[in-house]
Amino acid sequence: MFSVHTKFNQTNPQGGYAVIVSVVVIATVLLMLATMSARRVQDASFISLDLGSVTQARALAEGCVQAALLRRSIDSQYVGDEAISVNGSTCTIRPIVGLVIEVEAVAQESVYRLRTTLTSDEPPLIDTWERVDEF
Repeated sequence: MFSVHTKFNQTNPQGGYAVIVSVVVIATVLLMLATMSARRVQDASFISLDLGSVTQARALAEGCVQAALLRRSIDSQYVGDEAISVNGSTCTIRPIVGLVIEVEAVAQESVYRLRTTLTSDEPPLIDTWERVDEF
């Protein structure tokens, strides 16, 4: 019969350390990759939440401009200067000066401001409709 003889008594003392160091390095790299991936997912979710609140603030501001235009078409003496709340978010129609309507909407800490300029009062016709950073 065949017999295989292996020498177990010959060991390389450096071989065990190399395996341990390799395992530690690979584990560290995998941990760093997992941490970076988790961070990107978290950042993406925050960006998504922020985009949602900006979209909500924009819709609210546009709705307030529409409300001001409707009130102005019903009552030519309407001067604005009121706040409208919708589902916990607030929109302020600033005092209307001349043919300029300015609104500011706040939704989940996102602020959206619109300035609308009318060309005429009877009926109210829109000349410009623009987002502004501040009034």
